[in-house]
Parts: sequence; C-alpha cells; structure tokens
Amino acid sequence: MQPFSPSQFVAAYIFPINPLIASTTDSAPLPAEPAVGSPSSTAAGGSGTGNSRDGDDATAAQPRGGGKGRLGEDAGSRNAMLASWLAKSAFVTFLVWLPQYKLPGLLESFAYGLSLYALLSLVMDGPAALVVGLTGLRVSPHFDRPWRSTSVASFWSKRWNLAAGNTLRQLVYGPVVDGSLVAPPQAPPGPPHARPSAARQALGTAATFAFSGLIHEAIFWYITGHTSHGAWFAFFFIQAPIIFAERLALAGLRRRGILLPDWLRTCISLLLVLATGQYLFWAPCKKHGVVDSMMGNTRQAFLAMLRRIGAPLPI
Repeated sequence: MQPFSPSQFVAAYIFPINPLIASTTDSAPLPAEPAVGSPSSTAAGGSGTGNSRDGDDATAAQPRGGGKGRLGEDAGSRNAMLASWLAKSAFVTFLVWLPQYKLPGLLESFAYGLSLYALLSLVMDGPAALVVGLTGLRVSPHFDRPWRSTSVASFWSKRWNLAAGNTLRQLVYGPVVDGSLVAPPQAPPGPPHARPSAARQALGTAATFAFSGLIHEAIFWYITGHTSHGAWFAFFFIQAPIIFAERLALAGLRRRGILLPDWLRTCISLLLVLATGQYLFWAPCKKHGVVDSMMGNTRQAFLAMLRRIGAPLPI
C-alpha cells in the first residue's frame, strides 16, 4: 500500500530486500519496534528479561495487520550499506581460509555459521545498496549480529535472515494464527482485541518451521542431487520445541525472581543453535561436499577478482 515509483516496485519484487514500511507517504523511517517478523516470533513471546534488546514479551504474537517489527527500521543510507558490504567482503575473505584448519566441534560449526552469515548478508547488502542508490527505495535490515541473540527465539525472529523470516511470517505464520489467508483489517482505536490462543500461536510457529524445513530440503536436493535424509527438515522443525521449552524455562525463572544475565542467555542460545546445527545441518553438508564446494567456489571468486585488479595474491 506504499507509494512506490515503478522502479521501486520492480526492485522490491526482484531483489532479496524488504522495503522499509514507512509511517507516511514520504517513506520516512519509523522508530524501531520489537520484531515479530519470522518463524519464532510467536510462542517465543515470553522469553525476554526486560533488560535486553532481544526482549520478546511485547509483540510476540501480533497478527499480520499488527506491528511492523523490524520492517519499520531503516537499514541505512547507500553509503552505509556500501561500507557494510565492503566490510563483509573482507570478512568473507578471512572466513573462506579459516576452515582449511581443523577446528574442534562446535567451534567449527560456529565458523561455518559465520561464513554462511557473511555470504548471505553479502549477497543481500550488495543489491540493497544498489537499489537504495538507484531508486531511492529505503530497505529494512537483512541480518543483525546473530551472535548477540539472547534467546533462540530472537535468533530466528530478529537477527537471522529477516528477509526470509518476514516472508514466512506473512505466508505461513500469519494465516495459521489469523485463521485466514487474507490479513484481517486493522482494528480501529479502542480496547485491544483478544490475542490468538497460545495453542494457535504454537501451531503457527510449528507450521512455519516445518515449512522452512521443507524448503531447505528442496534446496539441499537442488544443490547436491541428494536428500539430507530429513536432517535439514529436522534441524528447522526442532527449533519450535526448543523455543517452547525456552519460553517455559525463562518464565519459570522469572516467577522465582531469577533473571539470567544477557551474556549467559547468549551463550546458552548459541550453544543450542550450534549443537543442533552441527549434527543436523552441517553434517549432511560435509558428507555431500557442500561445505568444500561453497568455500572453494568463494575462494576462487576472490582470487579471480584479485587477479583482475592486479592485487597481490595471498599465499
């Protein structure tokens, strides 16, 4: 419903970007709001401590017609996005050499995760900077330092691949929670309407992660010619019960007056994501050569670029 120019409209549907949801017709940035933009923005709701940026209490289960989440945050100007793109290019250069050395267990998975973050974010920030520069379309963030997540819920809903998360929220979670394929009209000012039941929110969360798992299984088959024997599906689907358990555990601690410090919550959250990822996500990748292929292709691309500009090649 925003007043896009023809070029902005085309760019929004071609590139892996999320246009900024503006409060006025001039596309002015909105104040930041708690994110509700992806799979776990539902039953994750009660996991915030109140002292963290990732606090999830406020808007966890808003329907599609509700808050804007991180779609109301401006990812930055063209120059800022170009600077981010250059920084991630240097980061990728380091990461594609790092896995040449044998890393122990979860540290290896962490390095792989950083590599995937850098590559995906690099691919998104480049087109986004181009779109911002050529069309003037402002965009919302794609990633936000996932290693600072203070809950598994916030990892998926507020920090990791928000472009995909926002799409899943609109296409899967929203219809399940609202009980309608079309978003209900926004309620007029007045007393707040009843929120969806906890059971419907949980169903929406589970359905969203299940759908994401199926999509990733298709991606795995496309790039390898094999299935992961359900491992990739299991990795994504298992995030839903982890989030439910996380919510119950944090709520129980709060009732006893125990608030875990952010650093401890971050360590626990990353440990859960890395541990499940090591056995269910990265193990099939290593078995079928996906990791070696990704790192090798990226390394060759950077070497080719350095040769083209006449820069010295690293040893």
